[in-house]
Amino acid sequence: MREPLDVLLIESHPGVGDASARVLAEAGHRVHRCHDAGDPSWVCVGLTDPSACPLEGHVDVAVLARAPGSTGPTPHEDGVRCAIRSRVPIVEVGLGARETDPVDGYAPWVTLHSHEAALDAACHAAVTLGNQRIVDAVLERVVPLVAEAGLPPERTHATISSHWPGLTLTITIPGPADRRLEQAIGVRAYDALRLHTDGYSTVDVNVDVENPDRLLV
Repeated sequence: MREPLDVLLIESHPGVGDASARVLAEAGHRVHRCHDAGDPSWVCVGLTDPSACPLEGHVDVAVLARAPGSTGPTPHEDGVRCAIRSRVPIVEVGLGARETDPVDGYAPWVTLHSHEAALDAACHAAVTLGNQRIVDAVLERVVPLVAEAGLPPERTHATISSHWPGLTLTITIPGPADRRLEQAIGVRAYDALRLHTDGYSTVDVNVDVENPDRLLV
């Protein structure tokens, strides 16, 4: 069974995401909201209590639920901007035509579109895609070092494991490699991660070398 996610539910109109919330809860996910459903003013929870904003903690993915017939972002979707700024992947539910809606200013930041029946899988897929963007950013920084060392860069890869509030990045490089190369790769990886790991209390980078018996010292 896959690990449960922390999901930020954003709605175009009050109550339109209730069905999505049920699907997510039934799948074992923890659902957080930008607005208190019992508040008739529908005000952002972070305005009345900054610590109550879900993005002050950890959010794996945001789900944007939109009402049928809605065109363009509504004022209630203010949480989308916050999710984008926090680099949280976004899944939009419903209205497949919205994928090409020219008036949707949020469209470039939507990771996936989904129907409620597939929402669990879509959320996990969006998290994976979000992690892949981080991996790509890291590899862009470290692969040139591997190539400069005369090693095959195509055999360099990285994986991410995240258990809030910690994140671990493991980079595997071809051997033989000396300690200086390992250290330089670690420094560049940390530098690339800085933009993507706000809020994590621990960020670890491991550099593994293929054929460790051939490691140079």
